[in-house]
Amino acid sequence: MKGKELQRVKAALLSELDVSLQKYCHQRLKDVVNDLRLRHINVKPDSSPDEVFSVFLQSGVLKTMTAAPIVRMRESLERIRMGTFGLCALCGREISAKYLIQNPTTTRCASCDRESQRLMRPAGS
Repeated sequence: MKGKELQRVKAALLSELDVSLQKYCHQRLKDVVNDLRLRHINVKPDSSPDEVFSVFLQSGVLKTMTAAPIVRMRESLERIRMGTFGLCALCGREISAKYLIQNPTTTRCASCDRESQRLMRPAGS
C-alpha cells in the first residue's frame, strides 16, 4: 500500500486515536499534540500524520495508557515504525486499504478476520 491509500489509512488511524483520547483521557488529539509541542517536542500545529505518529512514538505519551483502544493504537504505531503495519498477522498478506480505513487498528485481513469470528461462534449458531 502506497501513496494516497496509505495517507487515507493513516488519517483514519489518527481519527480513531482522537476518538479514543476523547473517550478515555478527555482530551482531543489536537490538544495533546499542542501540549507536546509546547513542552518539548518540535511538532507543527499542521503536522502530517507521519509527523504526529513520530511525535507519539518519541514522547511515549501512550505508554502509560491502558484502555484497550489506546493499547491497540500504540501497537499500530509500533507496526508503522517497524514497517509491518497493514500486513495480516495470520496469513502475511497485505490488508486492503478499504478494510484498514474501516478498522484502522486491525492486525488481520478481512478474510482471516471472518474466519476467526466464524471459529469463535458457538456451535449451532
